[in-house]
Amino acid sequence: MRGIAGVKANLSRLDGDLRGRAMAAAINKTAQKARAEISRAVRQEYAVDATRVRNAIELHNASAKADGRLVAWINIFGSSSKRGRSLNLIHFLETKVSLAERRRRSKAGTQQQLRFRIKKGGPLITIPGAFIGNKGRTIFVRENPNDPKSAIRPLQVIDIQQMFSSTKIRTRVLAKINADLPIEVQRAVRWMLARNA
Repeated sequence: MRGIAGVKANLSRLDGDLRGRAMAAAINKTAQKARAEISRAVRQEYAVDATRVRNAIELHNASAKADGRLVAWINIFGSSSKRGRSLNLIHFLETKVSLAERRRRSKAGTQQQLRFRIKKGGPLITIPGAFIGNKGRTIFVRENPNDPKSAIRPLQVIDIQQMFSSTKIRTRVLAKINADLPIEVQRAVRWMLARNA
């Protein structure tokens, strides 16, 4: 933790009870900012909407307990609807196609082919035999593409937890936490001093 000496110096200005309350407030504010940074970072890298990312993140706030342990934590789930599950490919389905592109695909005979974009700015990908089912909620493929009666399986892809686990995103969020905590401690100490003057 960078800036820990400054954090300790600020907290030393308060009595024990106020110190715990100030630290809890600072940790919680920092955790809230970290949660927002996770959402921003994931959406800048992957073609996933803000609501889906936000609903897959759970924040537990710290409180000034008698034993002095102050902990806040963030849980990042695989899916916002079914925790621990990967996202279905339906969330990355191309939905907007220009008129010129529709004409080009029509001439090529590929107008019914589904296309997906997983990373922002990344290429559109196609999966032979992929189709939409489950009332438009799921992308499936058949286990045997040559048998129209064979079993189907949903196509799952990288989940939000895995998106966060990429080195680029994780490093960015941890840097945000390191930068924000000393600032939030200073603010909380000033507020406590002014309130209890």
